[in-house]
Amino acid sequence: MAAAAATPGAGGAGPGAQEEEEHEVVRVRVKKCEGFLQPEFRTFAVDPQITSLDVLQHILIRAFDLNGKKNFGISYLGRDKQGQEMYLSLMSDWDLGVAFASASKPYLQLKIDIKASEDSPLLEDWDIISPKDVISTDLLLVEKRSLAAAALPFTQSILSQVGRTLSKVQQALSWSYGEDVKPFKPPLSDSEFHTYLNHEGQLMKPDELRLRIFHGGVEPSLRKVVWRYLLNVYPDGLTGQERIDYMKRKTREYEQLKGEWKARAGPEDLDFIRSNVLKDVLRTDRTHPYYMGSDDNPHLRALHDLLTTYAVTHPQISYCQGMSDIASPILAVMDNEAHAFICFCGIMKRLEGN
Repeated sequence: MAAAAATPGAGGAGPGAQEEEEHEVVRVRVKKCEGFLQPEFRTFAVDPQITSLDVLQHILIRAFDLNGKKNFGISYLGRDKQGQEMYLSLMSDWDLGVAFASASKPYLQLKIDIKASEDSPLLEDWDIISPKDVISTDLLLVEKRSLAAAALPFTQSILSQVGRTLSKVQQALSWSYGEDVKPFKPPLSDSEFHTYLNHEGQLMKPDELRLRIFHGGVEPSLRKVVWRYLLNVYPDGLTGQERIDYMKRKTREYEQLKGEWKARAGPEDLDFIRSNVLKDVLRTDRTHPYYMGSDDNPHLRALHDLLTTYAVTHPQISYCQGMSDIASPILAVMDNEAHAFICFCGIMKRLEGN
């Protein structure tokens, strides 16, 4: 779900912190330092609107053949408060956004320092969404705050990727691939996807699957299936038949939650939630075939209902403007209200710590 294009090495990340300034392409030069070894260099280009710090780490692993086994720090050449040039640490998407905005002319200079500490995994495990997380009657243990600070940057990230493909990015870059880095792979196909499953349909190589999708994406016809894995809709270890049974059970649970609006929220609160949700739902891109037509389009109703159900069952978060922009592409791909609800909960779960 991330995209970048490169020559020998590739990386870059933009958190959307500098929304006012649009960068189509940023050229990057990276220096790798490891003890007394001779420094190595790579050059590449990225689109900062559709990358992240995590993307940068993975691309650097490929560019310098680190294989995820070495711990390293990343810094960029910028200026301190006194205007002196120095390398500043890249610790977050925010830092990288500042780097893109202030230190990318004529190109962004990065340095990676290989550390001698024990191996540290760079692929974080995705949090598993348990049935309790999705349908809990307890209040979520999160701060009472607006989710806008978390949801809107994520929404902007999704919107920036809509309509963008790897080929488009590569066409925008006149740079060719170097000898040290192979071109990105074509989208994951159904036959290739099954190589990550065993004979019972259990996913055996989740980290490899995510990295494969990062390097090539997924064929559109396969998104409905693969997105559920990426969002950890399924608990670990389920077979093919168990996944089918699990989704049937979750669908029944969703329908039960949907029927409990009035029991979970007072009349005024419910009217307020539904009114806010409806305003955003009616602003959904009506040029998309799935949502085009009149306001009584059943897909718009499904979008309204799943967002209302989420708001009612997560009262400390409720509904924030922008959630509709996150949920609408999920529903269009899943084409199933209950399944889209579970996937939407997965994204909100990932944003919970922001």
